[in-house]
Amino acid sequence: MQNIEQECHNLTAGQNSASAQTINTIKGHISSERFFREYVRKRKPVLIRGGAANWPACQNWDMDYLRNLPVDRLLKVKQADIEKGETEEMKLSDYITLLREFEKSVDVARIQPPYLHDVGLFNVIPELVEDVGTDELKRYLPEFYHKHWWKYVQFFVSIKGHITPLHFDTLITHNL
Repeated sequence: MQNIEQECHNLTAGQNSASAQTINTIKGHISSERFFREYVRKRKPVLIRGGAANWPACQNWDMDYLRNLPVDRLLKVKQADIEKGETEEMKLSDYITLLREFEKSVDVARIQPPYLHDVGLFNVIPELVEDVGTDELKRYLPEFYHKHWWKYVQFFVSIKGHITPLHFDTLITHNL
């Protein structure tokens, strides 16, 4: 089996840099056939705006919704200095309350709250999977994702203004 670096190289070999390409933007829905024909097979980036707008997750999920879920499971959160890799377990509702309190605070010198980073949210709270357009979503994913696509979804939450730096996803589905 090839190593990750070789797989990444194979995926990007012969592809122009994004800065040298025009990145198409599509508003709303695009058929899976067109998506694969015009973008995936040609390895062309595309931005789809509003493609998931009708999903319950996009319509309902906000901090209050997540804080008030009927299930309140423990999640690992990373301390503000994520480079140290220190984590702690915290209930989702407690975490969101902590974020709300921090954002209301006027003391900008306070230590930033933990960061909910790389959490397999659907593994922890599988009830949330139904909020995502599952059947529609699967039409846009490679077949090897279809059976358990929700196992690979990562979830990020933090305070306003936090930025997830440029990164390479472990499943080579980079968010660049």
